[in-house]
Amino acid sequence: MASAGTVGRRAFLYWSSASSKATTSQTKIAELQDFTFTADRDLIDVTSHDSSGWKESLPGTFKGSWTAKVVYLSTGAAQGAMRKVFLGALPAMSAISILATSFTSKHKYTGLTRLSGFTMTAATDNAVLGDLKGEISGALTRTS
Repeated sequence: MASAGTVGRRAFLYWSSASSKATTSQTKIAELQDFTFTADRDLIDVTSHDSSGWKESLPGTFKGSWTAKVVYLSTGAAQGAMRKVFLGALPAMSAISILATSFTSKHKYTGLTRLSGFTMTAATDNAVLGDLKGEISGALTRTS
C-alpha cells in the first residue's frame, strides 16, 4: 500500500546574541526552506582481554550541529547583529530556536550555538536565499 506524503510546516529561525533560550527574547531572522539537526555521540572503546574477542564500548561525548536553508533573511538590525557576531574575531555564543510552526512556544528546538557558516544569495530576479550552519554547545532541547 502506497503512503501519501504530507506537506511540511513553515519553519522559522529565531536568534539572540544573548544566552537566553527564551524565544520571546529572540528575534525572527529567517523563514526556513529546510533545516537539519545532526547529533553524534562518540563511543569509547573499552575492549579488554575479558571481552572474549568482542568489541565493547561506552557512550562518549555528544556533538551536535545544524544547517538551515533560508528563504528569507531579515534585513533588520538583528540580522546585522548576527552577521557581526559571525564575522567577529572570536565568534560569540548565540541562542537559537528553530520552530516548525508559527507558535513561539511549540514545536521548537532551542540551544546555544556558534555560527560556523553563513551564505547569502540575493538574485535581482528572485528571493533572497541563504545557508546557515552552526555547532551546538551544550544540551539541545525540544518543546512539543
